[in-house]
Amino acid sequence: MSQTIEQIVSEFLQRRTAVARISRTEHLFETGIVNSLFLLELLSFLELRFDITVSMDDLDLEGFSTIERIASFVDEKRRGATRAAGEQPTQGR
Repeated sequence: MSQTIEQIVSEFLQRRTAVARISRTEHLFETGIVNSLFLLELLSFLELRFDITVSMDDLDLEGFSTIERIASFVDEKRRGATRAAGEQPTQGR
């Protein structure tokens, strides 16, 4: 059985922090689980693990404030990449 995005992110956060259990809706910044420096590591992990690109336009902290929101972000990025890869370039006549 394959893991969900939420499970993968949760396991990463648990491995990299001292927090044993993080709920999917727990605010990662307000609780101190993630700070600005650790956010960079998290973004790098997301890019490598899910083969996505996080752009400057994506850097809204609320979008990364919970495991649930992170999973939604990754899912949207992956769907966008799939749509873009499926588009055929149009040729001029």
